[in-house]
Amino acid sequence: MTTYVRDSLAKPYRSTVRVLTDSVATGYSTDIGNAVANDLIESLSTIQADKPHKLILHRDTKCSIDKLQRWWKTQGFAATDFQVQSEKNIRKILKMQWEADGHHWRVNAVKQASAFEGNKLSIEAWVEQFGKFGQQSVGRKLAAQLRVVRPMEMQCMPFALRPTDIIGLGQANCYVEDDDIGGSWLDIKACLSHTHPKGTVHPVVWNKAEATLKFPSIDVDQFVLYEDGLWTGTEGVRRLKALQKAPPNARVILKFGIVSDFGLHVLRHAISKLGLADQVHIDASASEFMKFLRDGLPEELLLGREMSLQAYFEALHKYTIPHAFDPFQDWSPAERDLCREIGSQLVAAWLGKKNGIVPSTAELDRFALGGSGFASTTLFARSVPKVCLPALWLDGQVSIGEKVVNWRPLFVDARRISDTKLLFAAPSSES
Repeated sequence: MTTYVRDSLAKPYRSTVRVLTDSVATGYSTDIGNAVANDLIESLSTIQADKPHKLILHRDTKCSIDKLQRWWKTQGFAATDFQVQSEKNIRKILKMQWEADGHHWRVNAVKQASAFEGNKLSIEAWVEQFGKFGQQSVGRKLAAQLRVVRPMEMQCMPFALRPTDIIGLGQANCYVEDDDIGGSWLDIKACLSHTHPKGTVHPVVWNKAEATLKFPSIDVDQFVLYEDGLWTGTEGVRRLKALQKAPPNARVILKFGIVSDFGLHVLRHAISKLGLADQVHIDASASEFMKFLRDGLPEELLLGREMSLQAYFEALHKYTIPHAFDPFQDWSPAERDLCREIGSQLVAAWLGKKNGIVPSTAELDRFALGGSGFASTTLFARSVPKVCLPALWLDGQVSIGEKVVNWRPLFVDARRISDTKLLFAAPSSES
């Protein structure tokens, strides 16, 4: 039953279900039913009737059902929310409840995917591709973790203007405009334009080819630069170097919708190493935080003061967690290996086409589970970070054993796909 709950629910909702056991019955020799009921009541004693709860008891549970039911009623819970059922009926009841609540993995995955504003494959078609390699459960487990973020709808409101932000300050609220005509910066621009004082919202133009940042020519005390996500910090370091070469006439505050522990380490280390500590500051106080590093970093890596930018970046990789496989014990070695192999083949074709050379083994290892091995399943409505699993955003031929699949990504990004037909396919209307 624990496995059924884990495999049926979308990951954010797994904590809404508790599976209790009557295994304590083996420790009693007399009045077993009452004794087990008392133990179950003790386990349930922390729940409160101010929120709806259901208690579904397997009909063969070794406890006094009457005693448990009397306790349930005295706590103020609805009598109809206490049921005694067969295992088959328990599964049926749970599935119907989860689908109605939007907590079932497929219902939630469809909802998340629908928030992506580009072309996409149906959830079922994407999952079925894993089935062709005999591991459909892998696609389902990954789909159960999908999260598509709309920057303007983030609960932590990282792009909101707080009352104390501008008292006594001349502030320019900026978005990074680049050559991605459909990128997340458009959402951030819209968000800032609707929530910040008129005349204070400006673009900072990023020229990727020349690695330059062009700030607006205005007289302010600080530029606040808003971006959707800080993942590995690689792009952020490039922008810090550009800022170092052509600094603006005021300090710069960096704010992100989502920040990772890895990215914060890398970017703050770079600010220090590039001599920008007096000019650049990261404000992550309202950002959503994602963890990709194991606990217990060695002392020398907490700040990395004696290490170069590249050496520090490389060293952190020894401690990364592949996010999709956490908790690790929920995934078999064969399932993890399949994700890595699919990713490795897709990345090999993508990097080979992009750079014109066959990628090295080290490059493939670094990217097979997404950038820096993050294995993320969190993306934005207008863009898929490269730290996401490649199976989500790359296409190409994947060959494993005697099976060959022309892989199609769940989310189509015009800059990355090789099969242009995917751009003209009708968007998934799955519901």
